[in-house]
Amino acid sequence: MAHCLVIDANFAGIRLLGRLLKRGHRITFLRCDDDFFHTDAQARDILAALDRIADTGGSRDPREIARIVEGIHERDPVEAIFCVFERSIEAAALAAASIGVPFAPIEAVHVARHKNETRAVLERAGLATARCRAVGSLEAMLEQASTTPRPFVIKPISGVFSSLVRVVDLQDDLASIADDLRSEWLGLPASLRGYIDRGFMIEDYLSGTLVSVEIGRRRDEYYEFMISGRIQAAANEAIELGSFLPADVSVLERQSCFAYARRVLEAIGLDLGIFHLEMMVTPAGPVLVEANARLMGGMLPFLYDSLSGKFIHDMLIDLVLGNPVAVPEIDPARSVSSFALKTVEGGVVAPDFSTALPAPLSDALTRCDCYVVPGQAITAPMVLARLQAAADDGRRAETIVVEIARHVAGSIGVETLDAAPVTRSALPYLSAPAAMHQGELRHLA
Repeated sequence: MAHCLVIDANFAGIRLLGRLLKRGHRITFLRCDDDFFHTDAQARDILAALDRIADTGGSRDPREIARIVEGIHERDPVEAIFCVFERSIEAAALAAASIGVPFAPIEAVHVARHKNETRAVLERAGLATARCRAVGSLEAMLEQASTTPRPFVIKPISGVFSSLVRVVDLQDDLASIADDLRSEWLGLPASLRGYIDRGFMIEDYLSGTLVSVEIGRRRDEYYEFMISGRIQAAANEAIELGSFLPADVSVLERQSCFAYARRVLEAIGLDLGIFHLEMMVTPAGPVLVEANARLMGGMLPFLYDSLSGKFIHDMLIDLVLGNPVAVPEIDPARSVSSFALKTVEGGVVAPDFSTALPAPLSDALTRCDCYVVPGQAITAPMVLARLQAAADDGRRAETIVVEIARHVAGSIGVETLDAAPVTRSALPYLSAPAAMHQGELRHLA
């Protein structure tokens, strides 16, 4: 079995560690000083079973992390490096190059982590992309935003968890958005501010349906895993409330998204791993929103595993280690979905709060993680509960999970973000090849 090094971890990263253990590999976990996962009983059991846990010593400098990895490699040669958390993916690429183990190239990972550079690379390659301009600090961005024709999107150049992303529409009060962004900035952990400090950008607003494409690549081999849809907040489409698999797209849309995804990977240079590409499906074809040089995160791996009956992390392990990879067939009648109940403002949980559901909804609920109790005081923002639903009779799980969420929210008695209607993308395309070149964009002046 291989000696595998996992650098940093979030919620999904613990799942990766567990799968490596299950398959009998020797594992070193390079752990940062601020965990982004719940150390529940399952996580503690996984961590306790690892061969070695090393510490970054509080450093997030890729060069320092590479030196730590070099020391580990000298004592016990490392055969594979894994990283599924974007804040450390650049450090993982540098570390892999420094000890000579396979990973996506440093330059490609750097481009993927800098959205403005990603846009420039796609433009040079002749691929559809949103125009953008980098504007430096948060305050500089807000100043530029005041004179930018609407609608547009503001976001960090290197984001984490969709923090500080806003869509500015015609009716929005920019002063209120600015106050909200400053407040969110102050509430971020210091470890995330370091990445967001790289700067902000203002970019075209893309009109269409947001999807995520999960695509694997091992040099000249491609693996088309999944296209997932998003449940967005009605009040702010930049806020993601949940996901659903598979996305409700046509066969032609699916083909166009995967074909475009291949060309994006080739243009950026990401050539080893499973990558999470967010894109907008427009009437003229897909347009990239963000290229993540890592596997899907959050609840998506768990939803994929439930839908396919296979572990997506197992396929990542096989792909990196050079083993055969088989993409599982998906039952067309089955769908799965997740939803996060998020507060709008503070309040108190109702004294008679219960997660009990009527039979049609309870039959579809596959998991409910509730983080509040009756009578508890709530401050905003907060995730009150995470829900998962499944349907295997042709119904859409995303519709069911939204209905479940509204029922639970009503019982909690605290105002939560409502979901925007889940709509299909506006097609048909003229042709699949033509869909590669022009998105329906509302350009910056």
